[in-house]
Amino acid sequence: MTGLTCASALAKTGYIVTVFDKGRGPGGRMSTRRIDGGTFDHGAQYMRPTTPEFATWLTAQANAGNAAPWPLTEINGKPAAFVGTPHTNALPQAMATNLDIRQSINIAQVQRTTGTTTGCNWQLDADDGATHQGFDHLVVTVPAPQVSALLGPYAEPFNDAINAVTYDRSMVAMLGYPTRVDAPSDLISPEDGPIGFAARDSAKPGRDHNLDCWVIHANAEWSLAHQDDEKASIAHDLLTAFEAVVPSAKNEKPAYLEGHRWRFAIVSHPIGRPCLMDTERALTIAGDYMLGPNAEHAFISGNAAADEIAKTI
Repeated sequence: MTGLTCASALAKTGYIVTVFDKGRGPGGRMSTRRIDGGTFDHGAQYMRPTTPEFATWLTAQANAGNAAPWPLTEINGKPAAFVGTPHTNALPQAMATNLDIRQSINIAQVQRTTGTTTGCNWQLDADDGATHQGFDHLVVTVPAPQVSALLGPYAEPFNDAINAVTYDRSMVAMLGYPTRVDAPSDLISPEDGPIGFAARDSAKPGRDHNLDCWVIHANAEWSLAHQDDEKASIAHDLLTAFEAVVPSAKNEKPAYLEGHRWRFAIVSHPIGRPCLMDTERALTIAGDYMLGPNAEHAFISGNAAADEIAKTI
């Protein structure tokens, strides 16, 4: 979300922008697992705007058919949160439509080069041996713990702030049942046990599922204790926990059962500024970890980075 937001804002004002992404598709934690019979939003579940800018953007996405309010999330006087339609990943896919995005490219290191027509530029070295160069400004939006390894000596001005960032882990199970599970709600947050919350993804607006699809997120404590477990083990443990909360789930074996590990899932100690910039080296770092754990924080950081870059080049 941060990289796409920043790139979109810069491209709209006339900058030539290239996005490098090690994933097979855009989105990061705004991701969706697709299977025959349904989908699982196993990263971000929904987005509840708290700023006018993010609310305006989500409303525009809803008008374009890429998002919709989820009435179930309208609680305690708060308006309903938004979900992507027909899945969460539809939002980053829409953002990426007019951008130059290079997928499945893992940048291993970066360096400043001289002797070019514009003076000093950034060179990006991928782990497949390819070199990408000629960039006037570099924006890094990887998770905070990966910044220093990527930037090497160029990270020095940021290290104190970056090293203070902490994350909660999130271990996830995706369950697909052949028939509908009789649950007390489509969104469950147990007070006890390993489950932080469970969401019936097939109940979100815009879904057309044959399976009854559930995403189970473990709480922070359990996720930390089990972060090194095999994905299959995580899935089975969270299935057992789900059956304890929803006893009717015991009556049907899942047709699909898969685990996932988010090691940098939820920012628990952010930096407190929307982005950081080294103007001398033409380098900016941004991400949700600047301000908080939500997609909105990533959105704000991306726009702030674009604004600061536009002042310098």
